[in-house]
Amino acid sequence: VSEKRKGLNTSIASLASTQAILENRLKESEAKLETLLPKLPPLLRKKIEARMPAPNTNPTTTSQQASKLVRRLQKLIGMWTEIHQFQNEVTVVKQVIPLVDTSEVEAEVLYLGLAQAFFVTPDNQRSGIGKTEASGWVWTEIPKLGPEVRNTLNALNLPDPRNPVTLPTTLNKEE
Repeated sequence: VSEKRKGLNTSIASLASTQAILENRLKESEAKLETLLPKLPPLLRKKIEARMPAPNTNPTTTSQQASKLVRRLQKLIGMWTEIHQFQNEVTVVKQVIPLVDTSEVEAEVLYLGLAQAFFVTPDNQRSGIGKTEASGWVWTEIPKLGPEVRNTLNALNLPDPRNPVTLPTTLNKEE
């Protein structure tokens, strides 16, 4: 019995060590996600914020702690997966755009992954680009861009788009 107890205590210590490592890595990943939130497109940011873990409550038993860590890990993996999927897709949404001149317009927005977006109002009178910066998304009006954005949106709605479309893009240096 003494030998078994010694073996079990060794196993418990090993599991506690692994659990502490997992806890630290989860905290690091959650902190990275927290700093990334302002850079996410508003639609995606709202989804991720809704899934962020609640403030820590201290479970009393080891099994409750382990169960909580597993749930946190599952949520975190789900959030990073959602961000990765958005990065690899072209997304079209209708949203209100706050422009640099402090006005706001309701527009159709075409996101190219996480780094750049284009917008055009339903009447095609206002259009421009959106780029992510450290403080969040910055939307700049470029009036002549409207027809190109509208053509791109129309091409995306075709079942078999055959005509290529072009949009001006810029690459940002990663921070």
